[in-house]
Amino acid sequence: MQFYAHTLMESERRDINAQNVDYIASTTLNPEVQKLLGVKGSFGTELGLDSNWSYRVLQRYGNYQEIYERHFVNGTITLERGPNKLVANGGVLAVN
Repeated sequence: MQFYAHTLMESERRDINAQNVDYIASTTLNPEVQKLLGVKGSFGTELGLDSNWSYRVLQRYGNYQEIYERHFVNGTITLERGPNKLVANGGVLAVN
């Protein structure tokens, strides 16, 4: 669960979302992003998963912001994120 949450928040921090994850995975030269998306390295296999598990999660469900907005800012419910934002955006969620 910890790695899943980290992936969602780290991808939000890096502006990787469901709409651009394919493009970023195929064009990025950033080694941290390559590792996050399973393009290079064995992060996923070290967890007992396949190497591109986080890529597939982002492609299907999106980053933390996308999931939050889909469930809490969807027309019926409007719940502002408030402190439930990344530290960089004035909240308390830290990406380590």
